[in-house]
Amino acid sequence: MSDNTTPLGPAHEMQVDPFKGLKGMMAGIMLMEAITVLLVLAVVGVVDDGAHATVFNMTYVAVLGVAMVVASFMQFRPWADKMNIGLQVFAALGVIVHPTMLFVAVLFILAWWYTYHLRANVKSRMDKGLLPAQHYYVAEDRD
Repeated sequence: MSDNTTPLGPAHEMQVDPFKGLKGMMAGIMLMEAITVLLVLAVVGVVDDGAHATVFNMTYVAVLGVAMVVASFMQFRPWADKMNIGLQVFAALGVIVHPTMLFVAVLFILAWWYTYHLRANVKSRMDKGLLPAQHYYVAEDRD
């Protein structure tokens, strides 16, 4: 990539990984989703005088929420994208528990879609040599 000429001049390999910050953002989204899913437990238990608070429903929501908490710490794994998509499918299937789960799932599916859109945009710009970090060097020793 060092001989690649772009509108900003010749590009080089970056010293900083732009996807590292994105993975942190993805971990934050997953943790916020886990908290929101676990708050659905209160909704299921209170709405309609607890008519939806069956053992299956409460267990489904609790296991999904705990799985999302665990998943938020695994965003740096190579299979994290498949895990994220799978958890979104299970969140959307939560409509069998209560319609509130579908509402939460749709909100976070949109958040995940936008995150993956941003990642594709960064990757596209990186492949074209258009990221600012590809055009400056960070000094190794700063004393």
